[in-house]
Amino acid sequence: MARRSRARWSTTFGRWVSDYGVRRVVVDLSARGHAVTVKCVYHWLSGMGRPDIERATALSDISRGRVSVQDIAHHRAEAAGYEQTDPHR
Repeated sequence: MARRSRARWSTTFGRWVSDYGVRRVVVDLSARGHAVTVKCVYHWLSGMGRPDIERATALSDISRGRVSVQDIAHHRAEAAGYEQTDPHR
């Protein structure tokens, strides 16, 4: 089994997705007209991409304010910074 990357889950956005569940994010975004796949969400979490503004706004709404659009937009940089400073990676 692959080791879970700390960087993906250490940010505000990553912690929320971890608590909420990747599949639940997919279902709830799709219900709001923003079809995504599990692979797409993991792509965002890896820091290789990020949701467009409409999806980020929907994610913030779904989170009931636990994550902001800014938290989502900054996830990639935060995850990269964590990778560089984490002595346990």
